[in-house]
Amino acid sequence: MPRAGFAVNSLINLALADTEDIADTIEQELLTPGLADVYAIIQQYVPQSQILRIPGRAREAIQVFSKADIHGDYSFTWQGALGFQDTQQRAHKFMQLLQVLLNHTPLQLLQQGGQTLDLAVLLRSILASGLGERGLSDILIAIPAAQIQQQQAQQSAIQSTQQQQVTHQQTLDAHSAAQQQIRTRILAQQQQADAASAQAKARSQQVQDRIALLKAMQAGQHGGPQGQ
Repeated sequence: MPRAGFAVNSLINLALADTEDIADTIEQELLTPGLADVYAIIQQYVPQSQILRIPGRAREAIQVFSKADIHGDYSFTWQGALGFQDTQQRAHKFMQLLQVLLNHTPLQLLQQGGQTLDLAVLLRSILASGLGERGLSDILIAIPAAQIQQQQAQQSAIQSTQQQQVTHQQTLDAHSAAQQQIRTRILAQQQQADAASAQAKARSQQVQDRIALLKAMQAGQHGGPQGQ
């Protein structure tokens, strides 16, 4: 016989495996559909004048409802003793599911398919069906109108500031482009003026060279007869 504590626990878990499977089957196959049947019978056969007293959680008082108050489309799950086992393991699995669903790639694929993720419904399903917790209304509450208006005002102010920055940057870019165009034109005009000045100097030098050549030729013609 093994004497280690974990070995004894393993034997106990193996011995209770069949019992847990049977209990889980009863909860899923009999008790959960039975809840839906009870609700259907209430809707069909309980008179409209009947008052229903439904107990709440430990800190809430018993609430009184009429038959019309509880009319709706509901789904029921029997939360038995097995449902409260391995809470940490379930929480770990659901956290992994949240990490996968809230990743950018799945959300992008959903948006490409024309769908999106309803985070409130997801959290409601995890807390109610996965962990068996109630009172999601205490966690997920509606945003107050004043806070919504404040957020909208902040977003409008941020957008206005960003638009002003974009406009200012566009103005600076346009001014810089205009200055660059002016510099380019001035540089082109200066280059043209320098080229024209160089051509004028070249022509002036050619004229001076021709004049000097003519003077030299004239001087040679006058000096020839005198030498004879």
